Amino acid sequence: GVTADEPQVPSIRPDVPLSQQLHREFYLKDGLPSNWINDVNQTRDDYVWIATDNGLGRYDGFQFKVFNRSITPQLPVNEMRVLYEGRDGCLWIGTTAGLTRYKPGRPGTFEEVPAFSGKAVRAICEDTAGTIWIGTEKATYVRRVGLDFEILEDAPTNVRAICEDQSGTLWFGSHFGLFRRQGTTYEQFTHKRLPARASSDATVPQTRVNAILADDDGGLWIGANRALLHMQDGQFTSRGRELDSQQIYGIVRTRNGGLYVAARFGLYRSVGEGPFKEVSSKESAFCVMEDREGSLWVGHGDNRGLHYYRNSHAKAVWTEARVR
Repeated sequence: GVTADEPQVPSIRPDVPLSQQLHREFYLKDGLPSNWINDVNQTRDDYVWIATDNGLGRYDGFQFKVFNRSITPQLPVNEMRVLYEGRDGCLWIGTTAGLTRYKPGRPGTFEEVPAFSGKAVRAICEDTAGTIWIGTEKATYVRRVGLDFEILEDAPTNVRAICEDQSGTLWFGSHFGLFRRQGTTYEQFTHKRLPARASSDATVPQTRVNAILADDDGGLWIGANRALLHMQDGQFTSRGRELDSQQIYGIVRTRNGGLYVAARFGLYRSVGEGPFKEVSSKESAFCVMEDREGSLWVGHGDNRGLHYYRNSHAKAVWTEARVR
């Protein structure tokens, strides 16, 4: 068998349909805390963590362990929104009413962060300098030390995505648009699909940015409420493969070059410079992640569960027996 030490990464081939990959679905009946998935993340100890609307799940390749308020009082509520692993190996867990830090160990420990009590945490990012940035509904925070955070004056509010690009510049996606931080100022970027102000009668505000991905070439992919947009050198570019009329929730670049986008109406993939094609029509794809084995995890809202895709021709670190 393959051991975890071997650098074998059988990434899903972007030219093969997902329907031809090994596919596994997980639901409440399989041990998940809920069928509604908001985020998924793999920590360096190989656990896959799942943020749901009714608790936190941790998958070890065999089964799920569930963490919720009744078991873990350091979790402020059961509705989990965002997961982020810091460079020190700690997992930050953003919820609809607070923030918790998990320190791995035997046993691991959960600590609630006092500054975020009652606050909806939507975005977490650690920059290359080691500074941790947190976006909430009402403000943007920066960590000073330990669990001590302070509000950033003049920063965007209702932040849903924070991303550092290749040059070290921070970008913020909020309910009110896309912003670039320079020094202590924030510059807004607009596009016909990302206007400066939402129309008052819009049920889905066009201004909202839900996801930002920094690509290896220095470009940025912006997942907005009405489109997937691309930027290069501070300018929107038209590559003829933006997704229009789609709410974009998650974006990931896999190791073999596939670009996957989780969206309201399904999962989309682009290979090389090619157009985006739908690879799964299962709606409400809220998050997408590539794990260390090159397998793809897709979390869905609307009680559509967690989906796992693996290259059917590759040996996996998690053997067949472990994922059955």
